This record gives sequence, structure tokens and C-alpha cells, in this order.
Amino acid sequence: ISDIFINGQRASIVPAITDPKLYEAKGFRPPPGLEVEIGKELGKTVFGFPVIVASGTDMNITVTYKLPFRILPRENKASYSLLFLKQPGTDSYPFSFTGEFQGFQARKEEELNVETELLKDITIDIPLNKK
Repeated sequence: ISDIFINGQRASIVPAITDPKLYEAKGFRPPPGLEVEIGKELGKTVFGFPVIVASGTDMNITVTYKLPFRILPRENKASYSLLFLKQPGTDSYPFSFTGEFQGFQARKEEELNVETELLKDITIDIPLNKK
């Protein structure tokens, strides 16, 4: 992850404190900034960070990241897949995704913009063509 913006404000990204011995210790104070956890699960990179969205309000979160590999220039096609995990136990909420891919474009422009009511985990798959 190179940047996270929340409602247009750039967040200061810090490593998440995930050790219960630390965050449950008396006098623990979370670090200043947005705690981001980065891990691996089933061969995929997983990013996670907490945000609190007050009832009846909207929050715009923009995450910019680079793939850990390069798509070779001779490849004319690629695909992008994003798994978004809904917070368990929460009511449904509006969700939108807009994708931009350097050097590639979606085969169908509408695939770059997803607007839905998030009822459960979703996977967004976007077939891409080289520009």
C-alpha cells in the first residue's frame, strides 16, 4: 500500500499492533495514524485496517497500492480480482469500487465502477486489455 485517503485526507499509515500482549497491556496507547495490517492468506496478500463510520454518514476510502509483480509488456490481456470481506455482524451498507490500472483498460468500461449494497463478501473480477 502506498497511500490511503479517508474523505480526501491522506492517512498516516503505521504497522498494526496485533500482539494481544501489547494492546491489552495496562497503559497501552495505539500509535498515531491508521494501523494497517498486512499479511498472507492462501497465497494472497491481505490488507486490513479499522475505520468507524457513524450511522447515517458516508465515508470515502481510497487505497493505492502496487502489485508485487510486473505484467509483462508482451501480454495483451490480464485480469484483476478483488475480494472484499464484509465486517461480520454488521447490517448491509452501500459499497462502491472504482479501479484504475496503469497501462491497461477494462474490456468493458462499466466493470471499472461497481456500486452495490454490501450484504456479504464480494469478489470483483475485471478482465483487462493492454492499452
